[in-house]
Amino acid sequence: MKTNYLLTAAFVTLLTFSSCKEKDPNKVPENPKDGQEYKDDNNNRWVWNSLMGAWLIRSAMGGGNHYYYPATNKWTDANGTALAGKPSYITNTTVNKVQQSYKANSTAAKQTTKSSPAKRQVFGKTGRTSSPIS
Repeated sequence: MKTNYLLTAAFVTLLTFSSCKEKDPNKVPENPKDGQEYKDDNNNRWVWNSLMGAWLIRSAMGGGNHYYYPATNKWTDANGTALAGKPSYITNTTVNKVQQSYKANSTAAKQTTKSSPAKRQVFGKTGRTSSPIS
């Protein structure tokens, strides 16, 4: 009998520890919260700004800060001046990861958004006619 309790306790403990996952800082967050960070392959820090809907990129090489707006695929410098393309210290692989994460989030958001219900008759037909009584 004690063996069954020990096996059950060991199994429950194993399930508990296996379900705990540490967040990987090198993975783009699927639904980033304000201030959540992501570190890319070149050690650049990406910090999500939910108010702006943009990633603030802090260069590991000291190239200044830049903003990336995934909804429009636009880049700006720290002063808000639009850039013609991505900064040179950002790799295409990193941008693709961020874009894929953004597309997955926006698709999921569209699927979970409910449209307003169609207007329909509440009580059915009333039996009244629209023609005047003569």
